[in-house]
Amino acid sequence: MATPSLARNFYDQIVNNPDPFMAIRRLVNSNPPTLESDHFDCKLEHQDQKQREKKSKELWSEVLGGFANGGGGVLIWGLDARKHKIDGREIDAVCGEELIANPRALEARLRELQRQATDPPLGGVEIMAIPVQDDDSEGFVICFIPDGPFKPYRSEQAGQQYYIRAGDTTQVMPRSVLSAMFFPRYNAVFNVRAELTYKQYCRPGSAGSRHGYPVSSSDEITCLMELSNQGTATARGIFGRLRWRIPGEKENFKVIGGDCWSNGDSECSFMRSFPIHPGMGAIILSASWRIEHKIIDQNANRGFVFGDTPPSIGLSVFCENHQPQTITLQFDLKELVTNEKLELVSAADS
Repeated sequence: MATPSLARNFYDQIVNNPDPFMAIRRLVNSNPPTLESDHFDCKLEHQDQKQREKKSKELWSEVLGGFANGGGGVLIWGLDARKHKIDGREIDAVCGEELIANPRALEARLRELQRQATDPPLGGVEIMAIPVQDDDSEGFVICFIPDGPFKPYRSEQAGQQYYIRAGDTTQVMPRSVLSAMFFPRYNAVFNVRAELTYKQYCRPGSAGSRHGYPVSSSDEITCLMELSNQGTATARGIFGRLRWRIPGEKENFKVIGGDCWSNGDSECSFMRSFPIHPGMGAIILSASWRIEHKIIDQNANRGFVFGDTPPSIGLSVFCENHQPQTITLQFDLKELVTNEKLELVSAADS
């Protein structure tokens, strides 16, 4: 199945039209105007027959490379696009036609030239002659050029340059873009999932309560935290620090599992000896701490006071050949108490 795109949709709309020739002809001086763009280009055959083969070969090679490197596009031979002033800008708009003599011959020639037009060769190109109805002597040729899966593509018949489609022009690719295509950057991108659980130790009707409601209690929150790699590169040599701002008895904060060790009342560190591959995750923390609450409404079961500190857990992650990444998890303590379980997911800020 073809991958959806603006170019794919445009091409399909024309070739699947009951009268594709008129569908193309209606692009001329249309309202609103049909503009050349990142995914649409028009070409004419060269007027000089002696130069026509050479120029067509160069244009075809250039357009194939430009669209393959730039997301794909549609090329229509036989339409003329010129600069028009639109909203204060000069943009190429379809303004005329010069029908191709023998469009089926051009279709065959483009198919033949395609194999040597780019390096590497580009597959998935669709070429269709659209002749005048009942007359093969004149018409258009429409071409669909897909986004190339093996970028960058060099246009072999157009100076062996690397082109890219940008707006209404095909231009030589800037060095920075070309470098990024040859040497794509792969990164590990971290996400954190934390599962918080609340357990109430002193419940209504238990000892130490007044009128069936506890006046105060020391309850427990547990936290299970998983670090996952949502990037495209394996993360190795992982080291991190966790800092928390949570109400409760910090001296009772216990790291009870994972690869962590405590650095004090509000910080712990972890080190992961095994790599985390893309799409994989690992438990880095299992901890618990006590928290005090008081009931302020004797007629309500959940009228708690937890203090004014906004609960949050901050995480800094370091790994080989990567910049540090920071993640912040914030949660509503009242929501946690009400539901007794809360799942938090957060992605790295940088």
